[in-house]
Amino acid sequence: MTRLWFAWACFFRVLLDGAFAGRAWAVRDRLPELPSAQPSPTSPPLAEGPTDEELEEAREAAQAEGRTEGRAQGALTLLSLLQSEGRFVDFIKQDITAFDDQDVGTAARVVHDGCRRALKDRVELSPILDQKEGAAVTLDKDADRQAIKLTGDVPGKAAAVKGTLKHHGWRAKGLKLPEPTKGHAHDIVFPAEVEL
Repeated sequence: MTRLWFAWACFFRVLLDGAFAGRAWAVRDRLPELPSAQPSPTSPPLAEGPTDEELEEAREAAQAEGRTEGRAQGALTLLSLLQSEGRFVDFIKQDITAFDDQDVGTAARVVHDGCRRALKDRVELSPILDQKEGAAVTLDKDADRQAIKLTGDVPGKAAAVKGTLKHHGWRAKGLKLPEPTKGHAHDIVFPAEVEL
């Protein structure tokens, strides 16, 4: 039954994922020829197929690879939006040491406006802490240490703490990335432009 599920999963993966299909084809070409249907009495016994545990490990590895690929595609899609709307990559890659402050400020306004628009349209963000920066805050011992970074003289996890808010933090509450079209190359952050 596991082999049937595996064959079904591979069928759709090969059909929908060109990179996986290429790897599967390369492995197929390296497989040894199958033994004849009637083995001779002196021939060694046929090797059995993969065990259920081996198939489960392969399935988990494929899922982990898919998650990694999905994260990379999402990150590149967001970077592409920031470039399209605000020329973010151009600004970051540019050596601005040769420009005066007024030119940098003018460019920064254009980049800021475009990137702000891209984020506003695609990512719903909210502050983690509502207080203003510089305000005194008290955190109980159960405060989410992933959402709140403590700096300075940090006590053990069991203690409540008082401190000064340096940055309110951001939490993503929603993300609306565009669906990629068929054949979309995720590694193309922004296409080269040639005017004719």
